[in-house]
Amino acid sequence: MHRAERIEQLAYDCVHYRADRACKVHLRTGDSCRCAAYCPRSRNVLMIQLSDPAETIRSGALVARLKADDPNCHLVYLSAFPELLSEWVDEPLGYDAGSILRCQMDTFEVVYNLDLDARACAITNLLTAETKKGFYLRQGRSLPLDEDSEAVFLERVMPGVEGRDRCHPLRQLFGLCGLSYRGERARLQMSDAAQASGDEGAMVGVNVCGEVREGAHVLWDADYWVEAIGLLSEHYLPVRLLGAPQTRAIQESIAGQTYVAEKACASWSEVQAAVSSCSVIVSGPGAVAELALALGRRLVLLVEGEASTVDESMLRGRGCTLPGAGQRGISLRDIYPNEIVAAVRKEMSQSGQAAGGKMVEEGLEAALAGRSEVARRREPPRC
Repeated sequence: MHRAERIEQLAYDCVHYRADRACKVHLRTGDSCRCAAYCPRSRNVLMIQLSDPAETIRSGALVARLKADDPNCHLVYLSAFPELLSEWVDEPLGYDAGSILRCQMDTFEVVYNLDLDARACAITNLLTAETKKGFYLRQGRSLPLDEDSEAVFLERVMPGVEGRDRCHPLRQLFGLCGLSYRGERARLQMSDAAQASGDEGAMVGVNVCGEVREGAHVLWDADYWVEAIGLLSEHYLPVRLLGAPQTRAIQESIAGQTYVAEKACASWSEVQAAVSSCSVIVSGPGAVAELALALGRRLVLLVEGEASTVDESMLRGRGCTLPGAGQRGISLRDIYPNEIVAAVRKEMSQSGQAAGGKMVEEGLEAALAGRSEVARRREPPRC
């Protein structure tokens, strides 16, 4: 058979076909193309998320839904955080000129732009697709493409408007794509680095920073974090500082005042490995919290402002919030370091972990019974 004829027989439409490398099925079985594993693609789908690592992780639930409804679709995902993508993504693409050009030269049945970032909206304008969902760019401004994305658009540009209830983030994400949420959750595989490090026991991961797109801020006063980490260490709960790579300076500042010897993570791959090595994570809403949930870790979620049942429902029984749901009028400012220890202890027992087998129950109960030294200093003097 001539080479030209063999090329014509290639199954370009097969879900296993990769133009730049050999098919895994052929490498395993040695069969020629159009073998028993041949499965034609149903449609070409593209998802875009460039600015928010937390939303990238959360969209893993959407990826799982699309694959469950249509296993033969070819799913391409353009992201600035490709290391955080679900394993079900067929073609993860980093954000660079080559990836954008690759998308421009293809035709998609559906494009889901989950991002209001002007770069993502501009890319959406450039692409050829039968259906586009999410956001696009008009006269330099990001706008919703249809009615499904209008509610999300208003929530993102005018968050917390009086009279509007907060929507469950996953329900909001599915609604943006014109789908109903059925309880799907994001899942990530444990990284190779975490698997190589092995089980480190009852490690507690602490994220001291609230992550926002414009930068990062400390969720709590530094001396509160120092005392909380000290209390955890005193009761044989080793602590590992976590956070986005751009928060390294804040992490190192806190680490310099405690006994934490772990270095700050320099990439999202390292953050994922660090979260994988912990049993319980203490964090505010953001990428670290989403990583903990996607990796099946217990989470103590620190909520700024009034506690919300939305934050509690996000956990789906895999953690708790501080302040707790229903404690209206109590802000994060009113939480004491020993309450963090109590919440961690509770979640540690839920995860089936003991604190290294060395926890001194009497000492811990005594610490939780009274308020911390920092809390005493903060209270106004009694008349």
